Amino acid sequence: MSDPTLIERLRGSRPSISPSAKTLYEKAADEIERLRTAMQRTIDENRGFADGDNCTLIHIKRALED
Repeated sequence: MSDPTLIERLRGSRPSISPSAKTLYEKAADEIERLRTAMQRTIDENRGFADGDNCTLIHIKRALED
C-alpha cells in the first residue's frame, strides 16, 4: 500500500507520551478505525445511494476519499 491511511500513520508514528496519554491516543485511533469501517460498510451496502456527486451519502463518500 503506497498511501497509508490516517490510522496507519498514527500507529506508525507514536510520539513519546505518558502511559495515560498513550491509552487515550490508542482509544482515539481505535475509534477512528471503527468509524471508518462503519462508514465504508454503509457505502458498500448502499452503493446505489452513493453513485454520484448529488447522492444521499455524499458526505460520507467524500470523507472516505480524503
